[in-house]
Amino acid sequence: MVDFLSKTASSLFPAAQTRRVFASLGRMLALLAFSWLLAGCATPGAENTPPSLPAVDGTLTETPDFCLPCGHQRDLLTSSAPAIGTAQSVSASQTAYAPGVIAMLTVVAATRAASTPRVSSTPSAAESAAATSTARALSTPIAGETPLATPPLDLSATPACGAEEACPLNGHFLLQRPIPLNGNQSIDQTYRYGTTQGGSREPHHGVEFPNTQGTPVLAAAEGMVVFAGDDKLSLLAWTTGFYGNVIVLQHELPGFGTVYTLYGHLFKIEAQPGQKVSAGDKIGAVGATGTAIGSHLHFEVRLGANDYKSNRNPELWLESLPGTGVLAGRIVDLRGIVPKGLINVQRVENGAILTTPILPAETYTRENMISVKSDDAWNESFAVGELPAGGYRLTLVYNGVVYEKRVKIEAGGLTLVTFTV
Repeated sequence: MVDFLSKTASSLFPAAQTRRVFASLGRMLALLAFSWLLAGCATPGAENTPPSLPAVDGTLTETPDFCLPCGHQRDLLTSSAPAIGTAQSVSASQTAYAPGVIAMLTVVAATRAASTPRVSSTPSAAESAAATSTARALSTPIAGETPLATPPLDLSATPACGAEEACPLNGHFLLQRPIPLNGNQSIDQTYRYGTTQGGSREPHHGVEFPNTQGTPVLAAAEGMVVFAGDDKLSLLAWTTGFYGNVIVLQHELPGFGTVYTLYGHLFKIEAQPGQKVSAGDKIGAVGATGTAIGSHLHFEVRLGANDYKSNRNPELWLESLPGTGVLAGRIVDLRGIVPKGLINVQRVENGAILTTPILPAETYTRENMISVKSDDAWNESFAVGELPAGGYRLTLVYNGVVYEKRVKIEAGGLTLVTFTV
C-alpha cells in the first residue's frame, strides 16, 4: 500500500519536493490504517469486553463503549458508577485505547521525520538550567540545600490534631525529678536537650541541673543499677571518660518497655551494680567529674538501649514543676524536612504580651551520625519545659516570613504545635 501511494504521487506530481510530501502522506495513511487495526476499532469482540466498575452497592456494572480512530474507548459518564468508580474507569479506558495512542504518536513522529531534515541539536545553557531546576523542584531536596536539616518526619505516629493546630496532650511524665526539693530542681535553660548553646558546644543529649557539690541525687523511678563507677574504660557516650562518675538505672515502664536513666558528673556514687532502687532513693551526690564545666547533674533518658544513640528529651519524661507545663513542637516545610530555627516564646495575659524575657526555643541540632532523637510519640524538633501555665505567643521568622501561633500551656500537661513553612 505504501509503494502504491508513493508511485501514484510520483506520477501525478513530477516535482521532487511535491513527490516527497505525498510519499510521506502515503506512509502516514498506511500507518494510520495499521494503527486502527491494532487498536481494536474493528467490530468489538470477546477481546474488547467493556471493563466493569464497582457500583454503589458493591456489584459490578458494565460501562458502554464507543469507537474512535485512536482506539477502543469507554464511556466515562455513566450514571451507575459512583465517584470512586469514575476514577477507576479512567484507568480502564486509558488501558483500552493506549495502543491506538501509541500508534498515532508513531504516525506523527514518522511523518515529521520524513518531512524534516535531521539536525543534531544540543540544549542551550538556559534550557539545561531550566530542566535541572524543574527536576530539583520535583525531587527530594539535595543535600546541603537546608543546612542542618533532619530527614523527613514520620508524622503518622503523631496525634491527629491538624498541621496548623496546637494540641493539648497528657504527655508521659513518668519520672520524678532527680534532685530533692531543697535543691535546684530546674534545668539549665541555656543548654536544653538537642541544643548547642548557640553553637559553642556539642548537641546536648540530656539536661543539666546546676547544684552545689554534694547535693543529693535521687533515682527518677523504680529500677535496677546496671552501671555505677567511672566511665574511663566504659563507652557510655561518644568517648570514654565523658561523664566521670556515673550511674545508669534500668526501668521497666508500662507502655514503654525498658527505659534507662543516666546520672553523670557525680561527686560521689552511693549505689552498686545489680542493686534495686525505688523512686526517690538517694544514689549519689552532684559533682563536676568527667568533662563537666562547673558543679551540676547531667541527666539523660535512653529508650530501649543503654547507648548514646538511644536518648530522648528528659523534659518530655520528667514530672512538671508545680503550676508549669511543657511546650513541644516542630518546624516542617512542604517537603517534610525540618529546618533549623529559633522560636520566640512570649507570655500573654489578658490579651497583652508581657515583656518578661523567656529564652527562645532552639530546634534540635542533628549534624552528625550520633544525633539526638525525637520522642517516638511526638516527633518534636524543639521543646521547652517549666513554662508557667497560661497563654503564649510563639513567633518564627523563616526565609523572611513571620509565622505566629497562639497556644495555651496547661499545668502538668504538654502542648504540641507545628509550624508549616
